[in-house]
Amino acid sequence: MSLVASLISSNFIMMTFSTVSGLIAEIYDIKIALVNSCVTIFLIAAIIMQIPSVYFIEKFGLSNSVST
Repeated sequence: MSLVASLISSNFIMMTFSTVSGLIAEIYDIKIALVNSCVTIFLIAAIIMQIPSVYFIEKFGLSNSVST
């Protein structure tokens, strides 16, 4: 359950990043679409990487899956 809460909180943090995209684009002198694409890429990667992570958690257990 704590893993799910961690994933949800990190996704909410990344979604709040898009609200300041205009300011970030102005500071770094880039297009707003480029800033928003960073958020989109993170969310897509999170969805894709959840599939193998669930497999490893079910096969090896949570403590073995998240340890280094």
